[in-house]
Amino acid sequence: MDSSVSISDLLSKTFAVASKLDLEEMAAWAQNELNGYKRNEECPDYRRLHGSVIGQNAYSREWCPVIEVGGSDESEGESILEQIRRRPVLQGAASIQALLANREL
Repeated sequence: MDSSVSISDLLSKTFAVASKLDLEEMAAWAQNELNGYKRNEECPDYRRLHGSVIGQNAYSREWCPVIEVGGSDESEGESILEQIRRRPVLQGAASIQALLANREL
């Protein structure tokens, strides 16, 4: 593979080929990857980040895990803490590439 070719270029070519071959599902996937996903529900699993919620203790200045204590109504779906822990990455490929190129190492 040639690392000088951007993911956006590959996705554009994938979209063009899929469109010419009438592969609607593949074309839709490539377009979503290029332009970003509109809604959380259609975002594939590989675009979901999983993390931990932490907060800084005001007295000791140490980082501590945030825990949920009562008050959550699980009958209405996942808790707010769970929604924060799992976030979709809805941005298009070019936006993600730009973020990675500009990050401080």
